[in-house]
Amino acid sequence: MTWGSQSWDSVDDYGESPNVNTGPKSFYLPANLTKRVIFLGNAPFTFWQHSLWEITRSGKDREVCLKKNRIGNECPLCDKEMWPSMIGYFTVIDMGDVKRDSEGKLTLEGWTSDRGVTYQFGKKLLGAKRGGRDKPGVLKKIARLAERHGGDLTGCVFDIYRSGNKVESCGDEWDFVEKVNPSSIADYLKHNGASDEDVADLTEVNYAEHFMAKSVDDLKAIISGGSAGNTYDQWSQGSNDPSPPDAPWKKW
Repeated sequence: MTWGSQSWDSVDDYGESPNVNTGPKSFYLPANLTKRVIFLGNAPFTFWQHSLWEITRSGKDREVCLKKNRIGNECPLCDKEMWPSMIGYFTVIDMGDVKRDSEGKLTLEGWTSDRGVTYQFGKKLLGAKRGGRDKPGVLKKIARLAERHGGDLTGCVFDIYRSGNKVESCGDEWDFVEKVNPSSIADYLKHNGASDEDVADLTEVNYAEHFMAKSVDDLKAIISGGSAGNTYDQWSQGSNDPSPPDAPWKKW
């Protein structure tokens, strides 16, 4: 069954209307930090998604909504009044943290784990909320940015800053850097320090395969057991922020 939409249509459609495969981690931006990303696709993959914070107290736990995505007629999470959000996901390359020295010279730095492994230039899923009419989310901001750059985000480079823990974890301040010809993205990344291995696969994530909806029974088990099992890992390497990225929206 087909669900979700890879387009901008859902960003403006306010009408009535994850257990996932292994793959790229979600883009996560700690508060008061700037990261640089480059987009690998032109439009978001949009669908309704529940946060399980109320059940698991973990910001990484999220599930596909069965009812709002028209996968089925029943959704235990909706029945529990854990209202879903419209989320748009993009495939990006996380080029690293933006650092400037006292003279203003810019460098891009990766994150180094306790084991001494440095992560940089990884493919990530950047998720942003649409929000409501009166309180739009970052997805609406990204839509406006796309319009300024020909309606196609492919090759667009942004420096993204997250101003605090209470704003969306994809960051709320976006500065356009430049737009790279799609055929030159690999060379651009290597010029900025990426390896041949880093640029071996610059295709978009297969969203339909990556995001998988749980069954009604599985969702009921999560509600009764308070555990999300193998729910989609929301955070990328380096996250130490214990707070939820943002609470589920209420009806609007």
